[in-house]
Amino acid sequence: MRAVVRNVFIVIPAFVALVLPWPFAPVLEARAQGVGDACGIEQPASPKTRQKASIRFTNDTMFAYRIYWANFDGVLAEYAIAQPDESNGYDTYAGHEWYVEIYTPDGSVCLGPIAAPAGRKCDMHIVDDGTGEFGLDGRGCLY
Repeated sequence: MRAVVRNVFIVIPAFVALVLPWPFAPVLEARAQGVGDACGIEQPASPKTRQKASIRFTNDTMFAYRIYWANFDGVLAEYAIAQPDESNGYDTYAGHEWYVEIYTPDGSVCLGPIAAPAGRKCDMHIVDDGTGEFGLDGRGCLY
């Protein structure tokens, strides 16, 4: 079971989904079809460290993606859905494993693990080369 950080769920009529902005469409469609779990439920567990670090994800693609943290049991905990041109930053610990799952009309892609080194700020840009290939451009990140 995937751990979810959010506690509030909102049910909306089906017709509302048709007017959502385009970046949401691949995520909603993938989840509705039961696909889009390229990262799976579990990954290698994050180490139990006490060395503080920080990590920031910047979406330099034209697609939405989900950000996950692998907890100490390796279960992925969802932290955010990032839209194009959006950044999300978190305080974390050295070596903690993070993943990004990108949703496209052709399916989902999992990138990671991504980690910040001790006492450093990791600035990870998720990039799209325009041909459907995605990559990581991490400034100060381990990946």
